[in-house]
Amino acid sequence: MTSGIEPSALRNFITHTEGTVSPKGVAALYGRAEMLARLPLGLQRRIVAHARGDEYMGFVVEPYCTFLAYEIRDEAAASRLLPPGYRLVPSAMFADDEPRTCAILGAFNVHASVFWGARVELYLIAEDVRTGMLTWVICDYESNTINYDPAQGFSASTTSRAVVTTSHSGEVIVEVRSAERANALTFTAPLATASMRPLDQRLWVDGNLSVDYGGRLEHADSVPFGLVFDPGRWLRRCASRRRRSRWSATPSASTSGPTTRSRSRASRTPSTS
Repeated sequence: MTSGIEPSALRNFITHTEGTVSPKGVAALYGRAEMLARLPLGLQRRIVAHARGDEYMGFVVEPYCTFLAYEIRDEAAASRLLPPGYRLVPSAMFADDEPRTCAILGAFNVHASVFWGARVELYLIAEDVRTGMLTWVICDYESNTINYDPAQGFSASTTSRAVVTTSHSGEVIVEVRSAERANALTFTAPLATASMRPLDQRLWVDGNLSVDYGGRLEHADSVPFGLVFDPGRWLRRCASRRRRSRWSATPSASTSGPTTRSRSRASRTPSTS
């Protein structure tokens, strides 16, 4: 899977996305999220829905993230984990693989505008029957940092151990255990014996434009969100902001307007997907 993005545009996009993530800002949000977790769920959802902030959230998956795909044998049971309006569809991890219905376990370190840490997520790959978009449906997760999902609201770390790292000999080492459930994932992947294969674009690019929640995370008010890999969109947005800035400098210009949910979209660097 190659990219037609100009190298300079790609570098600008990467540095901009990284620049939206502040360790100080994430640290401040951690304490705030723990306080919000004590509020009733309805009030938490209202706060998130009316949060004022940037339309885009920086979201960087760090190198050596690992995704394990498993073919679904009981499609009826898996389908019960999907929210209304979705159906299981065959997909492929690699461009030359035969598509099959699958569940995917993802283990990765991530730094974002609102959290920073290690996560393991369980996805079902489905199709939104309303839009026809391939969708990653998050059905469960474990994390060593703050979390938010539409069913349970804000929460602190769920893990007793969360290791996603590498060794000097070229191994990816994953050991994540839940402190609240029986969930655990432990494996070592030696990269020295691995081979490079092209990824399937529909799963990895198109599919990430639509992400939703299912399983224990499902809630009727959940709204799908997308990860944006397009530097061109960021450049157009910057140009639009510069125009708005010039307009707001004139006495007759209005500086108020509608806001968009800060969680609705994420800007993600293509080099770390």
